Order: sequence, then structure tokens, then C-alpha cells
Amino acid sequence: MVSVVEYFKNIYRIPLHYLFLPAIQVGNDTKPVYLPMKLCKIIEGQRHDLKRLNEKEVAALLKANCQPPNVNEGDSNRMVARNNYNNKMIVNEFGLQVSAELTSIDARVFPPPTLQYHGTGHEALVNPKMGQWCLFKKKMFKGGKVESWTCINFSQIKTEGASVFLLEAFASDPNDIEEELTEIYSRSSSPTSVVNYYFARWTIKRICETKLGIVSQCCQPRKVLQGLMQHLKSVVLKINVKVVASIDWPEVTYRAVVSAQPPRKEIIQNLYTVTKAPIKGLVHGGMIRELLMEFNRSTNHKPKRIIFYRDGIGEGQFAQVLLFEMDAIRKACESFEENYRPLVTFVVVQKRHHTSLFPADGTIHNILPGTVVDNMICHPTQFYLCSHAATKGVSRPKHYHDENNFTADGLQTLANNLCYTSARYTRSVSIVPPVYYAHLAANRGRCYMEDDMSDTASTSGGRGSRERDVEVRPLPGIKENVQAVMFYC
Repeated sequence: MVSVVEYFKNIYRIPLHYLFLPAIQVGNDTKPVYLPMKLCKIIEGQRHDLKRLNEKEVAALLKANCQPPNVNEGDSNRMVARNNYNNKMIVNEFGLQVSAELTSIDARVFPPPTLQYHGTGHEALVNPKMGQWCLFKKKMFKGGKVESWTCINFSQIKTEGASVFLLEAFASDPNDIEEELTEIYSRSSSPTSVVNYYFARWTIKRICETKLGIVSQCCQPRKVLQGLMQHLKSVVLKINVKVVASIDWPEVTYRAVVSAQPPRKEIIQNLYTVTKAPIKGLVHGGMIRELLMEFNRSTNHKPKRIIFYRDGIGEGQFAQVLLFEMDAIRKACESFEENYRPLVTFVVVQKRHHTSLFPADGTIHNILPGTVVDNMICHPTQFYLCSHAATKGVSRPKHYHDENNFTADGLQTLANNLCYTSARYTRSVSIVPPVYYAHLAANRGRCYMEDDMSDTASTSGGRGSRERDVEVRPLPGIKENVQAVMFYC
């Protein structure tokens, strides 16, 4: 055994100074490797922090990455020319040729759906243009009714004089969030709490939804003080969908079921479960069965068709995921009622791909919302759909895979039309709302698991090296009255 100082002096003839500094551990727990700080250099361009970027960093990142389509197209052409693939040995060995030009493909553009608002408003029907529309002179098709509410300011920023926002908020100590919310709950039978926050959003959500049964809406104080009409409309949309309880047409709202998942497990584990109880015998459960039961309670009908949108699967996992999860759906249906076999369409939505589509005329504009490509660059059961109008940068079409018997037009039209039904926006979204909502609900479940989680920590993209060894803890139960609405929006 020798010290680090002796080792570097004897082997490399390097005398070490600054002996008070710790060494850097660059190995792992089972085989540690220690290096002196003085001899280490950090390679430029590496991420130094996995926490959420601040506003300036986000703005700089967006500016660097969001280039107009014609600039992005030019970058792609220059990259191909610079790489000169046709003169590379590995390309020639396989007898391949790489075209220096972009591939020209045929595309279709689906028209936007007609949206219906309440007939008592000035405008009951809306025809979106370029994937957008306005709430002006319109009333919600089904407006929520808030029986009791209050507004609290848990931030350090004073919001007096911001009554144009909603109503005057009374200030509360951010260190006593649970006590304040519990006091509010005790004073009212069914409060909806509209909360201004600065740093403790996830704490508020966890307490409201798992302990008290309060539906809450959090807002940033600086947005409140600005009083911008667009922001007010956005908040109104989110509040409305949290007090409208329906899972039946035509409200197009979605009940969420959240379940803990082991790390690095791509297949959803809790779609269908069966356990053996001492007295009851076999007990059937799982998320699919729970949703079937709720649909039946709300409508007095069983679904005749299930459309299952799935996200987060690589192409190499399609067969395995389809086999396991379709089997779970079938078993959940059979457990609900003998010989109950609704038609199931299993659709995979892929966001992380490297396909970009550009207009043939080379303009600075993106492809139109509703653009579909289902030939030349697609498998017969796949298509690219760009359902939204990108505000910056290049629109990313989403990749859908149909494993059932929808016609191409039927499935594509359904996906495109669904993207106009997001309860949070007056614009079409880039992925179908069920998938979008699932991400929101999953993030909410994560905040329940990580107690007193800050907004910064909640968006951290890092994964610990020991993540795979973490024991999966069950999620805390969500209060029934909160479950009935889209609390996660």
C-alpha cells in the first residue's frame, strides 16, 4: 500500500502540491480510482449540472437550437457534403450510394376539425387556422362550477393590486404550507384552492391531492402581476378542466391512474394484476381494470373499442411490448366480464426520431399542421403526422404505429383531430392529448414519491448510478374527489 503522493512521485516523477485537497474518484464503488485534482483537466463542453436551467440559459439554448426550416435544411445539406459519404470505404464495401440531395416525398394535409363551444357564446363553432384559434367571444362547451375557493400567496413576492388576475390573495408563510392548506380545508366542505407559488409547487400539489382532497391551480407571481390576458385565458382553461368530471363524449376529458414503475423497465408492469387473498381467493386489479370499472360506473356501458396510445418505446422493443401489454389488456377485460373482448388498437407514438420534413419550395415556413407522410420513408403500418404549427424551429412530425385494422385515413384523421382537443391550449399540440396527459400525470406521481420536491429538482434530467437498485415504493393514494377530474393539468 502506498499513498497517492508517493505513487505519483515514484512512478511519474511528479511531486504533488496542495496536499490538503481531496483526490477525485473516477472509478466506481467496487473498484475506486483516485487522481489528484492538479493533474486533471475538464474537457470543454460538458454538462456541469443536471438541474433545471435558469431563464437565461433556457433562452440561449432555444435561440441556438431553434433555427428556421430553410436554415436547418441548409445545415443538413452542408453536413452531407462535408461528410462525403460516397468516398468512405465502409459505404463502398456494401455497394451503397448516399444521395447528396434531400428525398422528395408525397404528403397530404388533413383539414383541421371544426371545434364546438357553447351555443350561448357569440361564436359556437371555430375553424382553426394554422393550428390556432382564440377564446375571444366563446364559452366553454361545459363550464366548470367552483362552489368554494380561495387564493393564497406562498411566495416572497407581494401581489397586492393584482385583483385583475382573479381575486386578492392573502399572504401565507411558505414554511407552513401544510398547516395553511389544512386550515382552509377545515373551513370549507369542497374548496378549490387557487395558489400563487414561487418555489413550493410540488409540495402544494402533494398535500392537496393526497392528503386533503383539494383541487389546486398554481401560478407564478410575476405572471400574476403582469396580468396578461393570454396568461389569464390559459389559467382559466386549466381551472375549468379541473372541475369538470366526465369521461364520456363529448367532453373529451381523461381520468388518470398513476402507478409506480421499477427503474429501467420499459414494459408497464401494473396494467393488469392478480393476487391471491386468504378469504377472497384471486383478486384482480391493475390500471386497465380500474379504468374499465370507472367508465362503466360513469356511463353504464362497457367500451366497445379501446384505443391505446403508447409512448416511450424504441423500435427494437415493439414486439415485446405489444405482446406483453396487449395480453395484459385482454386479461383485464376478461376479468371484468367473461367473454368481454373489445376491439383494441395499439398505437405507438415516437417523438425521438431524426426525421425532419421541409416544404418543397424551400421557404422559411414549416410544413402545414395536419401534414401526413405514409409512403416511401415508412413501413406500411407507420406514418408521420405533423399536427401542430411550430412556434420556433422545425416542426417534428410524430411517428405512429398501428397494429390493428384501422384504415390509414381513419387512424390519421383521428390522431390529427385529437391534437386539437387539448384542454390546456387554444392551439393544436404535437402529440395526441392522451400521451401528453400521461406525461403530466406521471410527473405528478414522481412529485408524490419525492417528498418536498422543488421545481428545480423535479425537472432534473439526471439518473443516479444506483437508480436500478432503488426499491419501488407504492404511490400514496389520491383522494377520490381529486381523481374524478383532470387534476394533473
